[in-house]
Amino acid sequence: MLKTQSRLQDQQVQVATEKNSQDYTGIAKDSERLISIETTRAVLDNFSSTNALMDMRLTVTGTALDGIDDALSEFRKDLIKFEATSMTGVLEVRDIQNVAFTTLQTMEAFLNTDVNGQFLFSGGRATTQPVDLGLTTLSDLQTKWDGANVTYPTYRDNSIHPKLTATTGYPSNPAAGFTALNFTAGAGGTIATTNVTAQVDTVTIGGTVEAGDKYTATINGTLVTYTVTGAEANLDAIRDNFFAAINTAALGVTAAAGGAGQLTLTADTAGTAFTATVAPINGGVTSDNTATIATTTANANAFANIPVGSTITISGADTTANNGTYTVASNSGGVITVGATETITTTVTPDANVAGDTLTMTNNMSYYQGDEVTQTHSVNKSRSFNVDLNGVDPAIEKAIRGLFIIAQGQFQTAGGLDQNTSRVSDIRYLMDSALQRNPGGTPPYGTELTSSLDQVTMNIGFDRVLIDQTNALNKSLVAFYDQKVADFEDIDPLAVYTKMLDEQTALEASYSAMARIRQLSLLNFMN
Repeated sequence: MLKTQSRLQDQQVQVATEKNSQDYTGIAKDSERLISIETTRAVLDNFSSTNALMDMRLTVTGTALDGIDDALSEFRKDLIKFEATSMTGVLEVRDIQNVAFTTLQTMEAFLNTDVNGQFLFSGGRATTQPVDLGLTTLSDLQTKWDGANVTYPTYRDNSIHPKLTATTGYPSNPAAGFTALNFTAGAGGTIATTNVTAQVDTVTIGGTVEAGDKYTATINGTLVTYTVTGAEANLDAIRDNFFAAINTAALGVTAAAGGAGQLTLTADTAGTAFTATVAPINGGVTSDNTATIATTTANANAFANIPVGSTITISGADTTANNGTYTVASNSGGVITVGATETITTTVTPDANVAGDTLTMTNNMSYYQGDEVTQTHSVNKSRSFNVDLNGVDPAIEKAIRGLFIIAQGQFQTAGGLDQNTSRVSDIRYLMDSALQRNPGGTPPYGTELTSSLDQVTMNIGFDRVLIDQTNALNKSLVAFYDQKVADFEDIDPLAVYTKMLDEQTALEASYSAMARIRQLSLLNFMN
């Protein structure tokens, strides 16, 4: 009777909760499959949630790109109208340069769009505002870029040049072989590095002297091979023949004997880097010949990546008169020349070993503060797409570069647009290339990267379609798994009600029988 009462209570709980059991123990034989299904369903729900967030990000990104597209299209129309004029009138020049500057500001605003504090065009630096033109008025731009002495870069690499400090990249890069630079001011506002040296690589060979073994060196893309004859007395003899073969090839380096089994490769021109690799080829009986290469003295071409037109800030110099901000007018890699109105009068000789005597250089050329890290979004376990759109995407960079080139230079100056009307047709190509996938015509500044707003917008559309299709599939699968979970967890009401009524009837019969038994006595039995 107690067991019947317990079963009846369990069935009453089942009816109340509509579940077969309150824990996995009650459905032990199906628990493994149930847990697996629930886990899969949770994963699908998570993918759907992250997909929804990514779809929102792509939607906002598309809206920002539409705004940029509209602004650039309007500028392009104005540029075509300007091209139909003499291109030398004060009003026409003023208007087109104002439109160019306004379009720059519009692009800056759209490129700094964020969603929940995450900037859309910053690459991996999602919390860093990606674009800062550092300009308030057209006059500010034309003061910085006069179009003659200081022109805005016409090439992408210079346009997006990253910031330069004393501890990252040039000029101070311990990994490249130099940690401190000495500067000497010359006539005409010239700053030259005094430690531009020739690159030296050291090659070390080893192994048994056997006929058929080969040692190869690839220098600046040209392969030089020396094959061992077996007549060489030792490794040094092989080394001597090897470097003689390299010198015969005349590859811009001079090879010479070094230590035992070593030879050196020295650049013929100080400040000119070279690339070199070596490799052994075992052709003898014993496979033990080796060849390695290491850079002994790096090429300290310290200013190689400072573009013309950028500004450098020097601080911490021995003589405070040398501290200040200078605009680079020319650059040969080891020598930079600042603008005519900016001069350096004495020698800068920072010594890294003297406390407080360090050199800091900053290149504030770049408008972009983010990075170019590519992120990956997984729409499900098997499919994903890259999120690599940022503020220096070629479509965006070409547009910004073109707008700067049009806006630079004041009217009736050597760098003014009216004095450099060829810029108009050049920039019309950049605008077409930024907006359209097939711009036509010849790139005025060399080969350009092919990205365009049309293509970027199309790629975003493809990604959104993939998300939509995947979410629809996920929704269908979740519904299927919900049904499978219900099959395991939910009761069959009719079956449970029937069992409960049966148990209730049995329990009532048990109570009736017990009541009759309790009424039995010897007196009743004898009667």
